[in-house]
Amino acid sequence: MKIILTDLFPMAKKRSISIAIAALTLIAASVTFKHYSQRFESLRFQKEEEAKRNGLLTEVNRLEKKIGSYKGLFSSDLASAMEALTDMAEASKLRVVSVKPQPEEAGPLYNKYRLAFILEADSYHDAGRFISGVENQREFYAIDTVDIQRQKTGADQSKAALTVNLTISVISFRS
Repeated sequence: MKIILTDLFPMAKKRSISIAIAALTLIAASVTFKHYSQRFESLRFQKEEEAKRNGLLTEVNRLEKKIGSYKGLFSSDLASAMEALTDMAEASKLRVVSVKPQPEEAGPLYNKYRLAFILEADSYHDAGRFISGVENQREFYAIDTVDIQRQKTGADQSKAALTVNLTISVISFRS
């Protein structure tokens, strides 16, 4: 069997075309795979980010509900808080010398008001009763500072009165 060189060219030509088509198909498949692989990674990353955001939103929602449950414990306005604290002082046998509102501090969800009280008491027990009453109120009041000084009065040096200086914070949520 004699193989003639001219007979090999058509067969080689067919094989080389087949090889070229197979190579182009592999290249196209590789490029397509790479593109979709990158897209898949991008979508997976977006899914993880969305899951994180959903977790954060769930946490924010939980905290908002918790804050909402505490809103009833905070004073709704400064005038009513001032009146309530003054009434408590008088009920504790303290004399109110002065009440001075201090500058307001604005927080992201609330306003914080400070009230500087100057009170007179006949005994430490009366002052303690008032402080305990403030701390145990249903509404939230915070005593920031307390200064109690003994004052000698009149010709009778044995009778002592107390001057009680208090700074009380009143928290009010914004609507």
